[in-house]
Amino acid sequence: MKLVKIVIVLCVLLGLTGCTSKDNEDLVEVDEVLLGESDHWTVEYKVDGYYKFYDDNGTLRIEGDGNQELIVTYKGTLEELASMRTIEIEYPHGDSSHTRSDPPESIVFSHKSSVNIGTLINVHDGKSIDITVTWDGDNGSTETITIE
Repeated sequence: MKLVKIVIVLCVLLGLTGCTSKDNEDLVEVDEVLLGESDHWTVEYKVDGYYKFYDDNGTLRIEGDGNQELIVTYKGTLEELASMRTIEIEYPHGDSSHTRSDPPESIVFSHKSSVNIGTLINVHDGKSIDITVTWDGDNGSTETITIE
């Protein structure tokens, strides 16, 4: 009788282990840093998260979660940005706009937010991403930086 209980417990444990690994086999973890630069800017784009595919009564579904951080750094000096009052940074599924009444206090502009599943998949698949920086002031312009 004891042997039967042990065999049943082992079968249940093996069954649970099999289910657990199957649930995780479609889990994709993303932890990437993409870099790029233009004439005036360097860009660092950090993406950290996961996504997974699962079956929901015959319908393939996807879920995921993660964060993104965009760090844009001016290549020149703070003095060169003294006349700048507005900077707009466009990136996948999120834009960042900074408007100031005073000159900037730093040559580094950063933004953190949650990331959507589409961006997680694109970053994981190695697709390049375009970041557009528009700024005003004496040397204002627009530049698009492709990061990989």
